Amino acid sequence: MRIAVLLLISLGILLPVNAEAQDGWEAGFGPHLIRREDSSKVHFGGGVTAARRFGRFAGVVEGGGTRREGHNDWRALAGVRVKFGDTSRRTVFFVQTLGGVLIRSRESDWAILPGLGADVRLSEKRALRVQLDAPIERAQSRTVSGGRLSVWLVFGRQQ
Repeated sequence: MRIAVLLLISLGILLPVNAEAQDGWEAGFGPHLIRREDSSKVHFGGGVTAARRFGRFAGVVEGGGTRREGHNDWRALAGVRVKFGDTSRRTVFFVQTLGGVLIRSRESDWAILPGLGADVRLSEKRALRVQLDAPIERAQSRTVSGGRLSVWLVFGRQQ
């Protein structure tokens, strides 16, 4: 899984880009579905995100929760998103890697969230983001991976 994380980062940095400057802020919210490798169930949750864009790069913070087996899993993550392709198009693809804290049953540990997705512009200041992530979480002395599908409504402000 570590190799996959490195490949995602490398892919985003090394791909040729034709990005126009899109500096500014964005914020979003949306639901997600998570399936962990140690469970046959799909768990529902949601979150909020904020990012500061610098051309094709963005510094991202994300917070969210997932209802799982009678309690909530909380995540606070930060990291980098890299967009590639022509950002003036209606659909823009990206890769990202976030890392931070996972709180489960009042115990905190770490989480890494590599992922990829697409932003589909709905208007000049709104987009629908579809994102697929591969969470790697450490909790209760175990490291567990899984998959997460998110749909975000993103609001951006151009500078």
